[in-house]
Amino acid sequence: MDAVDAATLLLGPKHPDTLVMMANLANMYGELGEHEEAKKLQREVLSPRQQTLGVEHPKTLQAMTNLAFILGEQGKFKESGEIELASLEIMERVLGPSHPDTLTTMSNLAFTWRYQGENEKAIDLMKECLLRQEQRLGPDHPDVLETVGNLEEWQSPEVGDIMEVDDSEGEDVWVDEPASP
Repeated sequence: MDAVDAATLLLGPKHPDTLVMMANLANMYGELGEHEEAKKLQREVLSPRQQTLGVEHPKTLQAMTNLAFILGEQGKFKESGEIELASLEIMERVLGPSHPDTLTTMSNLAFTWRYQGENEKAIDLMKECLLRQEQRLGPDHPDVLETVGNLEEWQSPEVGDIMEVDDSEGEDVWVDEPASP
């Protein structure tokens, strides 16, 4: 019996400590490349958090962004983007537009849109993220510098990107090709 099984048995499947253990295990599975198991556990964490804490609670928002991340790792950018967008809208309203979690989700959504081939949308969102980061963190903060680097790369004429859909699996496939002259 593992710790999650023990916690489920002793505390119940919806107990906050059980859910924390499940989320941690899901993150570990994700790190190990076991994305299906990670996704399954993240969904098991999200549902009770939505029911017991509500959709605006920080722990629920964390579960949403964790699930979106795993889906992105699987190349399921459409579903990942939908979850990230929903999380971002709630975070902006509840946590504020310049909260660190809001900014991280904003950046993640910009990457997801880029992976979907929505480059202009991704660049516009990342520019907004940069403005907010600079206001909150200052121009020399590592997160700001990373965002500047991402934008420079995304706007470079040497970089082109194409997003193709592999219909056999229903997943998006990232293809990076140089732009045509």
